[in-house]
Amino acid sequence: MNPFRLAAGLSARPWQRLGLGALGIAILVGITRQVDWRQFRIVFASLGWPWILASVLLGCCAMCFRALRLALVLEKVPHFGGVWRALALGYLGTLLLPLGGGELVKTVAVRKILDLPAASAAAGVVLDRMFDLLGLGILLGVLAGTGVAVKLRTGPIWIGASALAALLLAMAFLLYRRARQRRTAISGTGPSGFGHTLDSIARILAGFKRPAHLGRLLLAQAAVTFLDVAAIHVGLQAFSFGKALAVLISVKLSAYIMLGAALPLLPGGLGSFQVACLLALQPAGISSAEAFAYSLVAQGAGSGTSSLLGTAAACWPNRRIRA
Repeated sequence: MNPFRLAAGLSARPWQRLGLGALGIAILVGITRQVDWRQFRIVFASLGWPWILASVLLGCCAMCFRALRLALVLEKVPHFGGVWRALALGYLGTLLLPLGGGELVKTVAVRKILDLPAASAAAGVVLDRMFDLLGLGILLGVLAGTGVAVKLRTGPIWIGASALAALLLAMAFLLYRRARQRRTAISGTGPSGFGHTLDSIARILAGFKRPAHLGRLLLAQAAVTFLDVAAIHVGLQAFSFGKALAVLISVKLSAYIMLGAALPLLPGGLGSFQVACLLALQPAGISSAEAFAYSLVAQGAGSGTSSLLGTAAACWPNRRIRA
C-alpha cells in the first residue's frame, strides 16, 4: 500500500506549506546557533546506547497500545493487525508529509484496510485522538499540581484547571476542523458531508455507555500515557545528565512533546520537537547543547523505528478485512 496515494486527498496549499516550512527551518536554525558544539560532541561520546534501545522498545509497546485503543474505539479488536498496520502507515506519513499529513494517511488506511465507510473511519480517528487529549490533560494536571510546568506556586488550583479547560477546548476545536477537512478529502464531498461523520461519532459514542468497554479504553489510555513517560525517562538515562533528573521532568517533557506535535511545521515534527525538548529540559539545569543532543537522538530513534514499521506495513499483502 502506497502511503503517498493514501495522502492524495491532502489539500494543496503550497504557499501555506512553504511559509510554515520556512518557519520550522528558522526555528531549527535559531536553536542550532545557541548550541555549544564542543559540549554537544562530548555528550554524544558518553551516550549509553542500551538505554536508547530500551526506550525504543517501550515506544513500540506504546504504539501497540495505541493500536489497541483505536481498535477498541472502532470495535475492531479481532482485526487488531489491520488497525496496527493503519497506525504504522500513519506514522510513516507523519515522517514524510508536513502539516499533519500522517493523520490523513492513517484515516484513509483505516478505511481501506478495515473496509469501513469514510465517515466511520474519520469518526473513529477523531475520537481516538480525544483520548490523546485526555492523556495530555492528565499530564498537565500533574504538572500544574506540582508546580513543575512553570515557575509558579502550586495554587490556586482553579487557575490551572481553567487554563487546562481552555486548552482542551481549543484543541478539540482544531480536531473538529481537521476532521472536517479530512472528511472532505477522503470522500470527495463538500463540507455538508461532515454530518455523516457526526452521525458516526454518535454511534461510536453509544458504545461508551457500556462500562466494560469504556473501562478497557481508559486502561489502554493509561498504558499509553505510562509507556510514553517511561520511554522518555529511560531514554534520558542514556545521557550523563539524565540520571539526576526526576520522573516529573519526564512527565513535563512528554506533555511538551505532545503539545509540539500539534504544530507539525516540518515533516516528522522537526523543529517543534527540538523546541519542546529545550523548553522542558533547560529549566532543570540542562544546557542547550545537552537538550539539543537528546532531541536529535530521541527523534532519530523514533523516526528510524517508525520508518521500519511503516515500510513493513506498506509492503504487507494488501487484503481488505470484511466486517
